[in-house]
Amino acid sequence: MKKKLFASAVALSILLLGCSESVSPLANLGTSVAALASSSSKGIEVPSGASSSLFVGLSSSAISIPESSSSTASSSSTIHIPWIYDDIIGYPLLWDLTVPMYEVQVPSVRDGSCGTPETCAGWWYAYGDNGGDWSPKNADGTLMMTDPMTGDNIPNGSLTATGLRISLKAPAASVNAPSIAGIGFDYNSPAGPSNITYDGGYFITYTSDTPLQLELGWDPVANGPDTWQVTLPAQATSSTMRFYWPSFKKEGWATGAMDKPITEATDHAWSLHIFLKNTSDTAKIANFELQSLTQ
Repeated sequence: MKKKLFASAVALSILLLGCSESVSPLANLGTSVAALASSSSKGIEVPSGASSSLFVGLSSSAISIPESSSSTASSSSTIHIPWIYDDIIGYPLLWDLTVPMYEVQVPSVRDGSCGTPETCAGWWYAYGDNGGDWSPKNADGTLMMTDPMTGDNIPNGSLTATGLRISLKAPAASVNAPSIAGIGFDYNSPAGPSNITYDGGYFITYTSDTPLQLELGWDPVANGPDTWQVTLPAQATSSTMRFYWPSFKKEGWATGAMDKPITEATDHAWSLHIFLKNTSDTAKIANFELQSLTQ
């Protein structure tokens, strides 16, 4: 409720300034939200280097406006803030336990064109590389589904009373040949792009006993397999984290990403991956449970 009231207050103040999609200058935005934030436990985070393509959004933490933001902004700086309208009408839910089985609410699901789990985008899948593995899983390697006859969760299966759980196993490996185990979903089938830039980022609620990586997926043939990633810290207690596009960093060896902006992965998003990566000579295991994912 606080978030809704705060977002409404910010929206009203900006609308009174005659703003529809953007605010100028950035420094004035920082001043106005700072005053509002003093009376709220929710705030606005203005990422350093934010631009018209990578805009600010609501943060679950206190207000954070880097000093460099105002010093680098000019009077002509603009910053898109569609999150205000998203917050009033609700952020797009991608997945939680109210979604049937493992169906992710990507566009092909929302518009009714989604087919079966085997052929359609919008379903969670597990994957591994260089010996990476996962459990529990069916004999064919897919995630354990609910009982198709009753709709009940299969005992010891992937769905629990609180979320989608999976044990990710990455055997001993090396820096040059890491082992990877993860889950992900595709935005379209057949594979193709969706524009998610103006969603601003992801809300994710989860528990994990080991740090994981959240990665933006793009066309791997045209651009290479590695894009922009952010670390999901280990947390024993369920908590929601918000990651804006400026939070995602390029992998050092991601040659395609080194030559292209992050908007290549947000304007043309193919997938989202959550994975355990091991470059050490000791095997790693991560017990992960996803409770909610929202854009």
